[in-house]
This record gives sequence, C-alpha cells and structure tokens, in this order.
Amino acid sequence: MRIHSLTLEGFMGVRKGLGRNTLHLDLDALAGDGALVALKGANGRGKTTIMDNLHPWLLMPSRASAAGGFSYYDHVDGTRAKKTLVWSHAGKTYRSEVLVINERRRRTEAYLFEQQAQRWQPVVLADGTASDGRQDSYTRCLEGILGSAQLFLTAVFSAQHKRPLSSYRNAEIKALLSDLLGLDAIQALGQQAQETARLLKSDLQHQREQADHLQVPKERLQTRWQQCQQVAQRLERAQRYRQQAQEALLAERTRQAQEPPPTQRAQWLAQRQAMQSMAEQQLSALKAQQQREALRLQQMRQRQQDRQQAHVHAVAERTRRIDQLQQIAQHQAVAQRAMRRLPLRQAVLEGRQAQWAQIQAHQQALHGIDGQIRAAQDQLAGIEREVGQVVLRQQDLQRRSRWQHEVPCTAVVSLHSQCPLLADARTARLHQAEVGHQIESLARRKEGVMADIRQAQAQRGQLAQVVRQGAPAQDRLRRAEAAREQGALWAARWPECERAMDELRRLRDAAPPSLPVEESPGDVQAVLADMARRIQQIEANTWEALAQVDAQLAALPLPEPQARRQARLQVLSDEVQAAEAAHLHALKQAQEAEVLSGEVARLDGQHKETLLVIERLQDALGHWLLFARCMSHDGLIALAIDEAGPVLSQLANDLLLACYGPRFTVSIRTLLETARGDKEGFEILVHDGQTGTHCPVGWMSGGERVWILESLTRGMALYLAQASGQRYATLFTDEADGALDADRKRGFMAMKREVLRLGGYAQEFFVSQTPELTAMADVVIDLDTLSQIAMET
Repeated sequence: MRIHSLTLEGFMGVRKGLGRNTLHLDLDALAGDGALVALKGANGRGKTTIMDNLHPWLLMPSRASAAGGFSYYDHVDGTRAKKTLVWSHAGKTYRSEVLVINERRRRTEAYLFEQQAQRWQPVVLADGTASDGRQDSYTRCLEGILGSAQLFLTAVFSAQHKRPLSSYRNAEIKALLSDLLGLDAIQALGQQAQETARLLKSDLQHQREQADHLQVPKERLQTRWQQCQQVAQRLERAQRYRQQAQEALLAERTRQAQEPPPTQRAQWLAQRQAMQSMAEQQLSALKAQQQREALRLQQMRQRQQDRQQAHVHAVAERTRRIDQLQQIAQHQAVAQRAMRRLPLRQAVLEGRQAQWAQIQAHQQALHGIDGQIRAAQDQLAGIEREVGQVVLRQQDLQRRSRWQHEVPCTAVVSLHSQCPLLADARTARLHQAEVGHQIESLARRKEGVMADIRQAQAQRGQLAQVVRQGAPAQDRLRRAEAAREQGALWAARWPECERAMDELRRLRDAAPPSLPVEESPGDVQAVLADMARRIQQIEANTWEALAQVDAQLAALPLPEPQARRQARLQVLSDEVQAAEAAHLHALKQAQEAEVLSGEVARLDGQHKETLLVIERLQDALGHWLLFARCMSHDGLIALAIDEAGPVLSQLANDLLLACYGPRFTVSIRTLLETARGDKEGFEILVHDGQTGTHCPVGWMSGGERVWILESLTRGMALYLAQASGQRYATLFTDEADGALDADRKRGFMAMKREVLRLGGYAQEFFVSQTPELTAMADVVIDLDTLSQIAMET
C-alpha cells in the first residue's frame, strides 16, 4: 500500500494545530521518491492527527483506547468532518472517503472507490460485497484488499501508546500470528468443524430427549400389559355369569306370563287410560293453538311499536339532514369567491417560483466562483513556494559568485583552468541573470493570479447581494403556496355547496313522513279468551269421568301387588345388565391387551433405533471435535506458529545486530513450563550477551524494551513482506523513539533503513521529537511552514 494524497476537513487536530479547517497533502509531490519521510512541527501542530489518518482504516490508532474502542465524533471540529485518502495497492488505485456527521443524530458514512478507466467506481469484491456507505461493508472491502486491520496496525503502523507485543494474551497473539502466516483457511475449517460439532451436539441432545420420552411410555405400557395377562380367565367367568342371569330373568318372565290376567280391572284401567289420553290430546291441541295466537298477538304489538319508532326516526333524520345541508350552504359565497380568485393566486405562485429559481441559479453561480477563488489561492500558494525556492537559489549563486574574487588563484592566470572553485564561481555568475528572469516571470504570474482573485471576489460580492434576498423570496413563495392551496380547497367545495342547495330545496318542498294505519289486536284477544274457557271445561269434564272410574276400581278386590312383581323383574334385569357390563369390560381388556402388546413392540423398536442413532452421533461428534481441535489455535495453527517462531526471531535478531550490535538477541517461546507440564502460550525472551543472562522482555528497562519490541515488530513486517502474499509498500511510525538515548536513536534510524532494504518497502512516514533524527530523513514535511502560510492567508 502506498499513500498518494490526504485531505482532512473539519478535524479538531488540524484546526488547533494549523489554524485551518481544510488540509490537503499531495504526498507524491511533497515526499517524491524519498525513503524516510518525516513530519516536522512543534507540539500540538497536528502531526499525530495527520499520521493517524495516513491509512484507510476507520480509526485513529493513537486515539483508540486500550480495549480498541474509537469514535470519530470526539475529534470533529463542528458538525461535519471529511477524510479523503488516495492510495494504491497491488497495482490498483483506490480512494477512501469518510464522512462524519456530528449533529443531533450522529452517523458515519464510509465509501471505497477504485480507479477504472479514469473514473472512480465503488469497490465490489468477488463475493458480491460492495461499498455502499455503511461502515461494515467498507471494512469488509478493506479486509478483502489489505487483509486484517489488527495485523496492519501491529506490524506496519507503529502508533503512539501502542500496545506492546509482550502484553498480548495467548489467544490474541495466536490470532495475530495466524493472520501473519495466512492461516485463515485452516481457521475457517476449524470454525466450520466447531459449527458442525455444535449441530451434532444439538441433534444428540434432541435424540437423547426423544429416547427419554420413549422410555417413559414404554415402561408404563409394559406395566399395563402385565396387568392384562389374566384377562382370559376373567372373560370366561363373565360369560358364565351373564348366561346364568339371562336364564333367571327368562324364567321369571315366563312364570308371570302364565298367571291368569285380572280382566275386569284391566278393562277399567284401559278405559281410564283411554279417557285420560283423549283429554290430554284435546288439551294439547288447544294449548298449541293458544300459544300460536299469543305469539301472533305479540308480533302484532311489536310491528306496531316498530312502525312508531321508524316514523320518529324518519322525522329526526329529515331534520338532521336539513341542518347539515344548511351548514354546507353557508359557505357557498366563500367557495364562489375562492373559485374566481384561483387563477390570480396561481399566477402569483408561478411568479414567486420563477423568482426563487433565479435566486437558486445565483446561489449555484456563487458556489462556482468560491471554487475558482480557492483554486486561485492554491495556485498563488504554489507560486509563492516557487518564489521561495528561486530566491534561495539566487542567494546561493550570489554566494558562489563572490568566490571569483576571493580564491587565491585569481591573480595567477595559469591556474584559472585548473581551479574548480573559480570555475564554479563563474558558472554561478552566468546563472544569476537566468534566476532574475525566473523571479520576474513568477512575479508576473502572481500579479495575474491576484487580479483573477480580485475579479472573482468582485463578482462574488454582486452575487452575494442577490443571494441575500433568498430568505424573503422563499418566505413569499411559501405564503403564495399556502394561499393557493387554501383557495383550491375552498374552490373544490363549490360543487358540494351547489348540490347541498338543490337537495335542501327538494327536502323543503317534499311532505314530511306520516305514521301508517295500525291494525287492531282485539280479534286475537277474543280468540284467546274463548280458548281459555274451552280448556277449563275439558279439564272439569275429564276430572269428573276419572273420579267415576276410580270409584269402580276401588270396589274390585286387590290382586298381587304389581310393584312386587316389577321389583323382582327389576332385580333380575339389574343382574343381567351387571353381567353384560362385566362381560363387555372383559372383552375390552382382551382387546386392550392385544393393542398394548403391539404398542410395546413398536416403542421398543423405536427406542432401540434411537439408541443406535445416539451411538452414531456420539462417534461423529468425537471425530468432529478432534478435527476442530486440530484446526484450532492449539492445533495446526500452533504448529505453524512454532515453525514460524525461529524465523521471526532470526529476522528480529538480524535487525538488532545490524543496528544495535550483538549484545541482545531474542527468542520466541510458544510452550511454557508449568507445575503440571508444558502448555500453549507466548513469551518473548531476551538474551544478554554481556552478562550471559536471559529474562522476559517485560523485565527490561524502558529504552531497551523500546528497541527490542520495535525490532520484533519490524521483523514481523519483514516476515509479512517475504513469506506472506500480503505486501505493503509503506511503513508508519509515530514517536516510538522517546525513551531512547542519543546512540540508540541513531541506531533506530539505521534500523528503519535496514527494514526498508530487507523488506523491499518504498517509504516510511515517521514522527520524531528529536531534531537530529528528523534531519536524517530523506524528505521533511514542515507543518510549521504550513501553519505560517495559513496565518498569512
């Protein structure tokens, strides 16, 4: 990855440090082909803000918390900020645009574009992920192009207050080294295996629950089936008991049928029964007719009541409709006047719209002139920089031309052709005229640009005067729109008012509703009274005839009580019914035993099949868990990290030897000794060649720990450049040399060049508060000069 330009708008660090709202750095022009590029400036000048934005990721590393949290809203000066970064990677050019809106509703939009055929197109990955302004899609596109952000910020970008490698936990360092070694495919297989194992565990739990659910009804059915084993004997006893009860009942009925019947008593009883039945039939018919007449009387009265209510409702509805129509007709004059004035209001609205469109055109022209003024100011700043460089060259030529009279060989003619200082002085004297012409040309260009600026500013003043009328014009437009809309509403009600007047005239001309003629219920009441008299007469006659028959029955001798005979038959019938119920219950038990036998066999088969499935799932789960562990950080990834550890250590030791001497060497341990044996871990050991001792890097002094950890970090960058498919062309360092002494600082700069050489990097941007280290850079970007230019403009 190589950075071409950076533009920051609305960032608090730029505003406080440089006194400007917008900063644009053309790094291709400022840095050129310089390998080491230093950002120079006083404290608080904005160096860290610029350095933290020289990458496309959505954070400022030096401002992020230890837990990795970061928010752009804390670094916005005002309500909006924008970052535009143009960079290239793997032969393609990209542009990152981050828009931060710090208003009542905060939001951050991020876009990633790729240059294709001189046009910027949104980035679309092979899997279809497109940069659509959302932060998650932007991050996924960056990861598809640059790889892991954690690896980039650890091995390539060295920020202030950066978390040292010695503080990483085992899982964190393994995840980082997995990204470094390109073990994403193995890690993805491990995650897929874990997901498969999770699904198998869920299925296994379901099968176990199903087996438990089958076991309970199986045991219950087995118990019931065992209870039904003696059903054959109970069925045989029930059949014998039923046969005996039926025979006893048949014998009793035969005996009672052979007794001589009481004929005379039977005749009187039959006569009494016939009389009672005839009376009941007559009474039932009369009472049914009486109920029908009563219902007809009730319906007649209900219809009469409904007609009265309908008449009252019709009168009330007519009155209500007349009132409603009168209310609508009251607005007839207002609606008619609005309809006549509607064309005038429409014409006023069109005039206000035309006036507002003209003001908007002036606003757009004003924005274009503002852009021309900014472009001319940037051109003027470039001319001033060129003037400064030409003036410095003129001073250098004047200084060198004075040597023509000061060198000792001036008086000796024979030595003129042999003296290089004299030849250089004469050459400088010849070039002074050329430099003077350049200064005059730049002055003319500056005067022309300033004239263009004055002319544009004059035009801007004229347009601004017109644009200031925008608010009153817009207010008049809103009032015209409101008046036209109100008039249209009233005009639309004119047909409704006309219809209301016509209907009101029709209602007033029509006669009011009248109450219909009602029928009289007197005839029905007379029929009901006659039926009541007939019912009383039939009841009286029936009671008199029954009393005569009862007197004749009382005079006859009494036979055997019928109740006693019925009681014997009832007892025998009850015994038969009990025998039938017992036999039916025995049959149901026999059928239930047969059904239970089949159900027990079915549940037993299902339970055995479920146990076989559980056994197969347990075997598969063991295999997938073992495969997931082999593909995890403690499996193949740990073996790959163990294999890469010596290579990383050798790269770091080469940097230490080339830049700081042979005293310290480092080694990486991935197996740590504990009381229970070795376990997976991560530890950086430092060997001291002078004392012959070794200790963890966390025990070293502050300055020693800085260059050792920096050597290891840059060793990771070299490994990434040499062994990985991911290659970055630029490194970044922000004030990492603060704890070093003077000798170590010079070695620190030597290490930077060695890393650039070994890793094939093109550039490194760095910030240092040591002037000697800044002077050792190939290119220095002076922010103090940018601040001075901002104050002058």
